[in-house]
Amino acid sequence: MNLDALNPAQRAAVEHADGPLLILAGAGSGKTRVITTRIANLIEQGALPSSILGLTFTNKAAREMRSRAAALVGPSAEHVTLSTFHSACARLLRRHPYIAGLSRSFTIYDPDDSMVLLRELAERLDQPHDAAAARAQRALIEGFKSKALRPVEVHTNARTDSEEATADLYEAYQAALRASSSTLRCCGRRLPRPGR
Repeated sequence: MNLDALNPAQRAAVEHADGPLLILAGAGSGKTRVITTRIANLIEQGALPSSILGLTFTNKAAREMRSRAAALVGPSAEHVTLSTFHSACARLLRRHPYIAGLSRSFTIYDPDDSMVLLRELAERLDQPHDAAAARAQRALIEGFKSKALRPVEVHTNARTDSEEATADLYEAYQAALRASSSTLRCCGRRLPRPGR
């Protein structure tokens, strides 16, 4: 395998030998090429293809990694796990749902489903429930989830009637998700914790 086409940083990533490696770089910087070349290099060095996990953010990049890995290492690439973060996590949840407090039949809500749920809950709570209000509330809830804030913590930190209303909606939203044993793809991309 010829590594001469790689720049020094790319080559260092491909040849990294000890432990996991996280590659962060901008669009068009050669991440997919580096990851697939690294996979080929690991296999060449004796790693079992089934022990390699390559993750990316988009389905397009995952397909490209699969294709390039197959071109570099042949049929053994079929045993490498290459996917998006979301599909890999969904696969793990399907195998072990109870660890995350979910049932086997949990549903992953898409952005449209979450908007419908938020609007229904806002209407029940006598809050604004038009599309713009739901988008704004979803953005706030996404922020809470990104910060790993539970509804009780949002209530505790609420200082205005508006913040209190948002906390009420977040609490109702989480309760509705628990009741349906669901998690959301769009809001913070976090898994609900048991008791949340």
